[in-house]
Amino acid sequence: MQATIGTTNERRAGLTFTSWNVKGLNEPIKRGKVLAHLKALSSDIIFLQETHLKNNSHSRLKCRWVGQVYHSNFSAKTRGTAILVRKGIPFLHKTTIADKEGRYVIAIGEIHSTSVTLINIYGPNIDNPSFFKRVLALIPDISHTNLVIGGDLNCVLDQYLDRSSTRRTPTSYSSEFLNTYIKNSNLFDIWRIANPTGREYSFYSHVHKVYTRIDYFLLDARLLPYTCNVRYHDIIISDHSPLTFSLRLGDIVPNERVWRLNPQLLTEPTFCEYLKDQITFFFDTNDNTETSPALLWETLKAYLRGCIISFQAARSRQNRGKLEELEGQIHLLDRENASHPSMEKHKQITSLKFEYNQLLSAKIAKSFLYAKQKYFEFGDKPHKLLARQLRKNVSDRMIHRVKSASGELLSSPKDINDRFRQFYETLYTSKADPNPLIMQTFLEDCNLPALNQEDSNFLNKEISLDEIRETIKSLKSGKTPGPDGYPGEFYKTFSNMLSPYLHKMLVQANEDGALPSTLDEAFITVIHKKGKDPEEVGSYRPISLLNTDLKILAKTLANRLSTLIGKLVHSDQTGFIPNRNSFFNLRRLFNIMYSQRLPNVDLAVISLDAEKAFDQVEWPYLFKVLQKFNIGDRFINWIQLLYRNPCARILTNQSLSPRFNLNRGTRQGCALSPMLFALIIEPLAQTIRSHAAIHGYNTKDTLNKISLYADDILLYVTQPQASIPAILDVINLFGTFSGYRINWNKSELMPIRSQNTSWLEHLPFKLSSEKFTYLGIVVTKQYSLLFKENFPSLIQKLKANILFWRTLPISLLGRINAIKMVFLPQLLYLYQNIPVF
Repeated sequence: MQATIGTTNERRAGLTFTSWNVKGLNEPIKRGKVLAHLKALSSDIIFLQETHLKNNSHSRLKCRWVGQVYHSNFSAKTRGTAILVRKGIPFLHKTTIADKEGRYVIAIGEIHSTSVTLINIYGPNIDNPSFFKRVLALIPDISHTNLVIGGDLNCVLDQYLDRSSTRRTPTSYSSEFLNTYIKNSNLFDIWRIANPTGREYSFYSHVHKVYTRIDYFLLDARLLPYTCNVRYHDIIISDHSPLTFSLRLGDIVPNERVWRLNPQLLTEPTFCEYLKDQITFFFDTNDNTETSPALLWETLKAYLRGCIISFQAARSRQNRGKLEELEGQIHLLDRENASHPSMEKHKQITSLKFEYNQLLSAKIAKSFLYAKQKYFEFGDKPHKLLARQLRKNVSDRMIHRVKSASGELLSSPKDINDRFRQFYETLYTSKADPNPLIMQTFLEDCNLPALNQEDSNFLNKEISLDEIRETIKSLKSGKTPGPDGYPGEFYKTFSNMLSPYLHKMLVQANEDGALPSTLDEAFITVIHKKGKDPEEVGSYRPISLLNTDLKILAKTLANRLSTLIGKLVHSDQTGFIPNRNSFFNLRRLFNIMYSQRLPNVDLAVISLDAEKAFDQVEWPYLFKVLQKFNIGDRFINWIQLLYRNPCARILTNQSLSPRFNLNRGTRQGCALSPMLFALIIEPLAQTIRSHAAIHGYNTKDTLNKISLYADDILLYVTQPQASIPAILDVINLFGTFSGYRINWNKSELMPIRSQNTSWLEHLPFKLSSEKFTYLGIVVTKQYSLLFKENFPSLIQKLKANILFWRTLPISLLGRINAIKMVFLPQLLYLYQNIPVF
C-alpha cells in the first residue's frame, strides 16, 4: 500500500502524541522538568517509559494540565510505563491492560467516536522476540480499532539508516519479528514514511559511542492521511529524545483562547507597580470630556489586557532565553557528532547538557519552593489546598457525547457545543404570551405588602462611590472571572484607582439606559449532575460566569435590597432571606407530622419540584411584581439595566459557541437573583395562603399552608380532595404569565392521615407513602425511622473517607480540619434539623 503523510505546519493541527523514555521520575525536580518539557511540547497524549514509579506513586503524574493517567509498574523502582492524557482531550476510556512487570500498558477507548488502541511499550534490553509476540497478541481485533503503538522498543528497525555506526551488525530477531508484524498488520513507522532516507536518532549509547533510533510510533495505515509534524526533539533531561507527531481525529475545533488574569501576579510588587504605572498613564492620556465613561472603561480593560500579556511574554522570553540558546547549541552539536563523531564534540555536548539541566533544575526548584511555602502555610488549614487533597475523584469535565433533540448521539466537540447552545437558547427564549389583564388581576388579588416611602427612598438613592468601594472590599477571592478575564483580586488590588471610574461608568450607563457591551456577556459552563444520564443535555447544571464589574453593581444593589426584603416576603419563605434558616421549615414540618394531637381529618404534605424555576422567569412579570412591591422607579431601572441586553456563550470542551440573547430567567451568578426570585414567587405563596378553597392545617393560632425555601415549596393541606384541585388551578394560572412550571414527575405527596387514598392515584403527583426527601433530609412518616434514614449513611461515608485520608500525607492538624471542613457541617445540619432526643 502506498501511504502518504500530511505536511501541514499548523502547531495545533490535531492531537499531539509524544513518546519519551524519561529514565526515572521518582525525584521531584526531575519529574517537574519532564512535565514542564512535555507541556512546552504541547503534548496531548503522552507515552512514557522507564517511569520507575510504584503503583501508589503514579498519582504524582497528575498535575494542572494532566487529566488521565494509565500505568503499569514493576515491584522495584525500575521499568514502568504510563499513558498520560491532557485535560480537555476527549479520550473516552474503556479498558486498560497493564503489565505486572512494567513493560507495557494498553489503553483502549474512543476519541471523537473513533475507536483507538494506545499501546505504550518499553522493550527488553536483550533480543527477545517472544516479548513482542506476547504483547501484540493482546491487541483486540485490528479491523475494529485504530492502533497507535509507541515507545522505546530497544531495537532498530533498519540496521543501516537507524544507526550512526557504519559497521554492519546482524539484524536482531526482535527487529525481524517487528518488521514482519508491521508489514502484515498494515502498520507504518510514521517518521520513516515522512523521511524515507533520512537519518535521525533518539538515543546515544555512551558505552558504544553510537547514536540509534529506537523510539518509534507505529500507526495503523488508516490514520496516516491524518498525521503531520512528526519529529524527534533534542536529547535533553533524559538520555532519550522525545518523539512527537500530530494526529487529526474527527472534527478538531480550534480552542478559542479564554484570557484570564492570573491572580498570583497580583502578589508580585514588580507587576503591581508596572500595572499602576500603566493605569495612571492610560487615564492621564484618555480621561477627557470627549471620551464617555463607558468607552473609557471598556478601552481601559482592553489596554490593560494587552499590557499584562506583554509583561508575561517578556518575562517568559527572559526565563526561556538562555535555555533556548543551549537547546540550539546541543541540537547542532548532536547532529555533527552523529555524522562525524569526536571526543571533543562529545565533551561539549555533555558540558552543555549539564549547564542546561542545572538552569532548568534551579527554575523547577524555585517553583517547588513556592509550592512548599504555600502548602506549609495553607496545607493543614481549612483551605482549598486541603479540600483538593481530600477529594477522592476529580470529576471529568469532558463531555464525550450527548443526544440531539431527535435522540441521535453527537460526539464531535462542535456538535456537542451546538447542542448545548440550542438547548440553552431555547430555555432562555420567552415562551409566555401573558394577558396583561390576567396578570394585573392576579397581583391585585394577592394583597401584597409594599415599601413605605422612607424605605423606598433608601432603596432609590444614588449609588455612591463609598458603596462601590465597600462592595469591592467584600469580593471573595479565588472566584473564576467572566469573559473579560479580570478576577475580584484585580479590583481589590487597584480599588483606589479604579473605583471612581467604575462609579462614573455605572452612573452614566443608568442615565443612558444601557451597559457597556462587555458587561452584558456571560460564559455558561456546565457540570454533570451526579446520578443523571450524561448523554442528556438536561443532566448538566449550568454555571454562569459574569464579569466582575457587573457583579460589583449587582452586589451593591443586593446589599441595599437585603436590608428590606424581610418586610416584603412572608416568614414562610426562608431561602436567602437574612436571619432566616432552612431548619425553620423542617421543624415546622416535623411539628405537624409528628404531633400527638393530629385532628381526625385527612391531612397530606405535598413537595413541589419546580422545573428550572430560576431560568424560566418571564421579565414582564418580574418588573410588574417589583412595581407592586413599591420598589421604586430608580431601583427598578437599575435592575432593568441588568436585563436590557444580556447575552451568553456556551463553553464546553474548551469550545465557545456564538453569542445568543437571553430573554427570560434570573441571571446566574448575580447576587440579586435569589432575592428577586423570592419576590417573584411571593404572589403565588400569598394567593395560596389567602385562597378560601385551599385548606391548611391549624396549630393553635397559626394556619399552616405553605413553606418555601427559594423554589422548594412544601404544602400542608387538609380536605385534600377539595384543596388539591384549587392548588393546581392557582399554579397553572400563575404559570401562564410568570413562566413557573412544576415538574410533576418529581413532585411528591405523602398522606399523613387519610381515610380514603384511592382518589390519590389520579393526581399528577408521585405518591410517597413512607418517606420523601426535603432540603436534603429524608422525611419519614414514622418518627422512629427518622434517625435511621439519615445518620447511619453519613457515618458510613465518614468512615470510608477516614480510611482514604489515612493514605494521604496529612498531619494530625490537617485531619482535624478535614473533619471540620467536610463532615462537621453535614453533621451539624442533621442535628440542627432533626429532633434527636
